[in-house]
Amino acid sequence: MYYVTDDDPGGVFRRPAKTPLQLEIERARFLLEKAFDEDGEEQKEEAIELYMEAAELCLNLVWSIFTIF
Repeated sequence: MYYVTDDDPGGVFRRPAKTPLQLEIERARFLLEKAFDEDGEEQKEEAIELYMEAAELCLNLVWSIFTIF
């Protein structure tokens, strides 16, 4: 699976598209970083929700990886 980059509208140079697993890992990392930011700003309620969402996503990722193998 490949996609055309912004630098290459003609499609000569292509990078492989990210897999769904890679995208979910990036999403989990984003949620965790956002939770850290909220925590540092004393937004505890929002931080807890983000930590929980990130943890749930990570657990689902681990489960999906182990069911693949």
